[in-house]
Amino acid sequence: MKGEKQRKLSILILILMLSITSISYATPSDWSLPEIEEAIDYGLVTKSVQGNYQQDISREEFAELSVRLFEVLTGSEIEVDNVSPFIDTNNIEIIKANRLGIVSGVGNRMFAPKDMITREQIAVMFYRTIKAVDESFIGKTP
Repeated sequence: MKGEKQRKLSILILILMLSITSISYATPSDWSLPEIEEAIDYGLVTKSVQGNYQQDISREEFAELSVRLFEVLTGSEIEVDNVSPFIDTNNIEIIKANRLGIVSGVGNRMFAPKDMITREQIAVMFYRTIKAVDESFIGKTP
């Protein structure tokens, strides 16, 4: 089971690398297509990022991917109330990410969902997602 989790994590890392760079094509490059198709089959890729491979990724989209990764790896869907801690979004996936400790917003009860995500924000969200899945993954070297 742990090997399967690590395999899924590897697939997500590939997707994230593609998501945070600007690609000049609407579809994935030929070299990445098999892994992206497999990640989609596993349910790791949200609809909001499919087909938008040439675009930058927003904080909202990355939070959605993070929650999706958590749910796939743990095998459980997070259920939360619809009360958002943020005044600029009611997206249930962002609420889930907040409840899991993956996101905390940008201040003043704002999440800034449409802002493009920075590398530091990606690193923090990715770390917090892995920690929420299984703290034993943290501190281990590959």
